[in-house]
Amino acid sequence: MQIHLRKLGYLPGGPTEERPELNVDLRDGDDAEIVKGGLVVETVPSTADVCFSLQAVPNYPPLLHELARHFELSNTLVPAVQRFLYNQLNPDAEIMGMATDLDLCPMIDPFDTRVSVYHSAACLIQAPSNPSGPNGMCREYIRASPNWRNTGPRHDCVLIDGDPENSGFLGFNVGQVHFFFRFQWNDKMYDCAFLQWFEKAQTTACPNMGLWMVQPQVNLRKERVCSVVHIDTIYSAVHLIGSTGAGPTPSQLRGDITLRAYRTYYVNKYANSTLFELLK
Repeated sequence: MQIHLRKLGYLPGGPTEERPELNVDLRDGDDAEIVKGGLVVETVPSTADVCFSLQAVPNYPPLLHELARHFELSNTLVPAVQRFLYNQLNPDAEIMGMATDLDLCPMIDPFDTRVSVYHSAACLIQAPSNPSGPNGMCREYIRASPNWRNTGPRHDCVLIDGDPENSGFLGFNVGQVHFFFRFQWNDKMYDCAFLQWFEKAQTTACPNMGLWMVQPQVNLRKERVCSVVHIDTIYSAVHLIGSTGAGPTPSQLRGDITLRAYRTYYVNKYANSTLFELLK
């Protein structure tokens, strides 16, 4: 096992030779279908780039108030969009997110705001230890689908840019994507994700596992804390492992309810080389 982990670069003593750059055109194949702001992505970003596909998913309600009712978020989605717009217009505000007073937020007409829904986003991320892509680039998909490949719901978790003054996991936040959507306000398009948040369960990583732990974030009414974020703030997908304690994992536990079944979760930095580098 140690030899295998060294080869992957997870332990000291692995291969350190420089890998040659690969002359690969990222516009070939599936990448030609990935767009951002209406343009095909043609350049390799320095850290991460998240984009929707060309086509939105059909048969979703076309207006914001109808979409809120569809997702049973009648009292949540529109205020979350208003606070999102306030954050976009005031990036240096002292109070951000769901703590923002709605009276300070821009007005939006949910009966006239058209929306499009997406079941996935492509994330092109730089992982220097990844030998496969040019300059260490690799691509992954973040899913938010009510029925992924006919196996039931799949709502992936993501790392969100947090405090830039902290390094490693302390510089990120963790959320679970409920759905991706795009809307237009004041002649500008916004590509967004509606998230349910997790918060850090401890101030340090677990001494036994070496992994950070998170727990579902709830408000004073014990409701999950949710908000809208721009997909530009998404750094990568992240894998959470439920903390079972001393007991075994129930055999009947399905994947679509795993992220609601436990009180705390390990943030799995061993899922891939990208996370291992980020979450040290």
